[in-house]
Amino acid sequence: MSGLVESHNVFYKPSGWPFATDETTSNTYSALANWVTFSGQGSNDQTTQPLFANVGSDDYSLTTGSPGLDDGNNSLGVTGTYDGASRPQSGGYDRGCFEK
Repeated sequence: MSGLVESHNVFYKPSGWPFATDETTSNTYSALANWVTFSGQGSNDQTTQPLFANVGSDDYSLTTGSPGLDDGNNSLGVTGTYDGASRPQSGGYDRGCFEK
């Protein structure tokens, strides 16, 4: 895990799937808390339905009511989004690579 920086993400997993798997050891982690303990990363993450716009069409932007809206962090100084929009657009930075 050397060099990994992971924070302020919204994770959603279908029931029965592991939260994370360490491919070197094949250990699986069933919950975010297990992952945080193992990796030392992700203490600001959430595990909830992110409310993406249209997963079937690969539109992973957040919709109104998403827990990731205005709840992100800009400690890396990112001023633009994946699709070229500036950020933030409203009350704060959105989690993820898009901004609503």
